Amino acid sequence: MGVSGGIAAYKIPELVRLLVKERAAVKTLMTETSTRFCTRDAIAALSGDSVYTGIFEPLFLEEGHTELARWPDIFVIAPATANTIAKLALGVADNILTTTFLASGVPKLIVPSMNTQMYDAEALQKNLNDLRARGAAVLPPDVGDLACKTYGAGRMPDPAVLLEAIFRAAGPRPLEGKRVVVSAGATVEPLDDVRVLTNRSSGKMGVAIARAAYRRGADVSLILGRSSVCPLPPVDIVHADSIDSFRRAYARLAPKSDYFVAAAAVGDFIPAKSVRGKIKRTNGRLTLEFKSSPDLLAEISRAKKQGQKILGFALESSLDEKAARRKLQEKHLDAVFLNRASAMGADLNAGIGLSAGGRRRVFKQMPKERLAAEFWTWVEALN
Repeated sequence: MGVSGGIAAYKIPELVRLLVKERAAVKTLMTETSTRFCTRDAIAALSGDSVYTGIFEPLFLEEGHTELARWPDIFVIAPATANTIAKLALGVADNILTTTFLASGVPKLIVPSMNTQMYDAEALQKNLNDLRARGAAVLPPDVGDLACKTYGAGRMPDPAVLLEAIFRAAGPRPLEGKRVVVSAGATVEPLDDVRVLTNRSSGKMGVAIARAAYRRGADVSLILGRSSVCPLPPVDIVHADSIDSFRRAYARLAPKSDYFVAAAAVGDFIPAKSVRGKIKRTNGRLTLEFKSSPDLLAEISRAKKQGQKILGFALESSLDEKAARRKLQEKHLDAVFLNRASAMGADLNAGIGLSAGGRRRVFKQMPKERLAAEFWTWVEALN
C-alpha cells in the first residue's frame, strides 16, 4: 500500500483494516507528506505489518526496495496525488514510494484523489493514460464534496469500494469480458396498504455471488429485492420489490448476460386480488386468497441464447436432491445449487451443486462470502 500526501489518506487505516479482515497481508509505504494526514502508528496497529516512511530508515535498508517490490500480489497507491502520479509517469524515483513502485513488476492500482481542476487538467490525464498504457489499473475518483470546499470529481472512493477494486485488480480474472446478472433478496407483495407478503431471505448469498463475480473480472448487474445487506458500490444495482418488478428486470437484463444467477427468493404465490386501504381487524377469521406467481426462471430459461448459462437455486427444508434435479430438468437450467431453508438470513451456508451435464459438487458449511468464490470456481469448470 503506497500512501501519498493527500487529505484522503485519512481513509487508509479503515481500508487496511478491511484488507486484514479479508486475510490480506499489508505492507505500507508512506511519503513524508502523507504522515501529516494519517499516522504511521495507526496503520501499523491495524496491519500488524511493516510501515516504511523513509529510504534510509534501518528497516527499509534491511529489506531493500527491490525485495519489497517483488513481495506483493498487488501494489496500490491511494490516495495518488497529482504530484505522485506525475513522478510515477515520468519514472522519477525520489522517495520510498516512487522508488519501490518503479522497481515493481506486479499488478498496480492507482487511485487518484485531488481537486477537480487538477484531476481534469490535460497534463494529469496524460500521465494517467501513460500509466494505463504500461498496464496499471486506474480507479476513477467519485464525484462529491471536496476538502477544498468545491463539488466535483476528485473524491477518493470509500474503503469498501477500494477493497473490491483491489481484489479485482489483483486477479486472477477468469470472468473478464463476461456479463453476469445476479438476483438476490426477497420479493414483497402488498396484501393491502399496510401489510405485505414476503419471506426470510436476507440477500446475503446473492450479494456474495455478485461480489465474487466482480472480483473475478466480470461486468456485474445485481437485481436486488428486500435485503438486510448493503448493496455493492462497484456493481450496477437494479432495485426490485414485487414479482412484477423482478420480472421486468429479468426480461431487460437476462438477454444481455453470459451468466444469469437466480439467487433471489422469488415468492411462489401472490394475492389473488389487491385490497385498497387497510384490512380491518375482525373478531372472526380472515381468509385471504392467493394464486401461483409467474415462473420467472422458466421464462428466462426458455429464451436462453446460445452459450448463455442459466443457474438457479433450489431452497428446500432438507437437501432433497430429487426435487433439485427436477427443477434442473423442468426449467432447462445449466446448473442448480441446492441449499436448506434454515440458511436464510444466516452468515453460513452449505449445499450441493448439480449440473445439467451430471456433475455434482458438495459444498461444506462455510461463510457465504467464501462459498460464493467456490461457487464460481465450480461454475467456471462446467464450461
